[in-house]
Amino acid sequence: MKKLFVASGAALLLLTGCGQGQGEDGNKAHSQQEKVSQLSENQRLALAFYDNNSKDYMLSKNDILTGFYTYKGQNGDEKRQINHLVLQKVGDVDNAPKGMKFYTVHPQIREAESVIGVSKSKLFIGSTQAQLQDYSQMLNNGKEIKVKDLYKKHKNHRAWPELTDKVKKAKKESNVEDADTGTTTMAHMRSQMYHQISEFEGKELSDKYLWDNVSFDDSDHWTVSYRNKDGEVLGTYTIKDNKIVKYDKNGKKVKSKKIKSEDR
Repeated sequence: MKKLFVASGAALLLLTGCGQGQGEDGNKAHSQQEKVSQLSENQRLALAFYDNNSKDYMLSKNDILTGFYTYKGQNGDEKRQINHLVLQKVGDVDNAPKGMKFYTVHPQIREAESVIGVSKSKLFIGSTQAQLQDYSQMLNNGKEIKVKDLYKKHKNHRAWPELTDKVKKAKKESNVEDADTGTTTMAHMRSQMYHQISEFEGKELSDKYLWDNVSFDDSDHWTVSYRNKDGEVLGTYTIKDNKIVKYDKNGKKVKSKKIKSEDR
């Protein structure tokens, strides 16, 4: 009888433990679902650029963050720089998921139109050379993604807020024609800025980092960041009071150095 009580108690503890485990898993899933439902449209749109297949249809997150991308034209690949990201809202699409809005993404990476769709729970990324009419046809050259899957994987990525801010501005931008230019534009001045950073550090710029396009306020004031290969900022260089100043990823000043007149 004593053995029976011991066995019964062990079984009860096992069942209780399983029940608690299932309850905890259920609570975690519910908590994540609740957090996903609270994401803004801009946050959800930004997550779409994190998908591994995004570069097959449109700009990738690293393209947008660094300001450089590759245009795949009939005459081969061409390196270009992004002047500004544009998301243009388009009309409703037949048979699309409930509440899904659609935007074209500019600059586009090839002749086909880059398209992104967003609803509370789903995202669409794809491209088309025809008018957007039927969702099932769009899936032939596109992909549907669950927001929760991208959120779970990338919620702690440090560049997500930065990308979200760029998406927010892109929805207000209407100038598609000037969304990009060739890399020869401002190339000499950009080269000078990179050279100044090399002189400042006493070594060549490392290709183990991603280097942003230079942001010019004017010829004497500029800013450039460098990132890890996943697009997160590791540090920033800027001109301030005739000095190059280096900041870490948290915006804390690391060091500075006066600019030589011949380097300006």
